[in-house]
Amino acid sequence: MPKALLTGRAMVDTPYYSELDDDDILLPDALKIRLNIMQHNPDTDVVITSGYISNGINKIINIVDYSEIQSNPLQMLLKINWLLAGSALFRTDTVTKDFFEGMPKFLEWTYLAVRLSSSTKISFVNTPTLVHYTHYSFSVWNSKECIINKPNALKQILQLELPIEIKHYFKMALASRQLYCIQDLFKRS
Repeated sequence: MPKALLTGRAMVDTPYYSELDDDDILLPDALKIRLNIMQHNPDTDVVITSGYISNGINKIINIVDYSEIQSNPLQMLLKINWLLAGSALFRTDTVTKDFFEGMPKFLEWTYLAVRLSSSTKISFVNTPTLVHYTHYSFSVWNSKECIINKPNALKQILQLELPIEIKHYFKMALASRQLYCIQDLFKRS
């Protein structure tokens, strides 16, 4: 995914761009909603909307109210990853290719959320504009490779310039993830 995101970003020649995973869908007017916010707020670098997460049977909204997240996106990232794949519209001039370089193979959206919240102006919109599916058998999120490599992704996030309390949280997450990986691998064997 990181290589695909970087390659796609390098090809952008429009004022704005977005991303959508091949197994997800945009709802009607999704891009229109995001673009309207972007065009009426010239200082906004990123517009992020909520979306539905579907396991194939049930759908839930990932974020109902962004008001607390809007006030401190980086701090709120410790509670919930508010950057759902396919939920953002980026301003090309400010969310450059550099944001996608050095991205870990897993937890790429967490990594990008950290980078965005550290250096861009984000506008959050409570309107759901996509459906993100999690039940497909080809999803890498629950793969053995993903489980094993999440600690490496957390280590890459720790390489970013972060406030001390945020860095501490990711160190705790790394320790927890490493323990979980060991336990999960024993269960699978």
